[in-house]
Amino acid sequence: ASVLAKRRKEINQSTTLTSLEQRFIINDMLYIYLGQQFYEVKNRKSIPEILSDKKSELKSFLKLNKREFKNDREKELVAAVRYYNSIVNNTGL
Repeated sequence: ASVLAKRRKEINQSTTLTSLEQRFIINDMLYIYLGQQFYEVKNRKSIPEILSDKKSELKSFLKLNKREFKNDREKELVAAVRYYNSIVNNTGL
């Protein structure tokens, strides 16, 4: 399994009679690539659902290694997939 990120930035412009306001909106989407398919990771609970063959191990790992998914989604996802790969390959951490 691999982690992929699709990064998008949009410019939101609004104009008034005297000024032009621009705001940048950052939209990062994270995916797990597994078995020739991409699965979008929408929240923390979707990680064990996607990697379902090791669901119970991943739930335990995520519970023991609680991180703030909202603050650093990418870091937590990489750690979970790294753990999953180590279980599948029987290499340990």
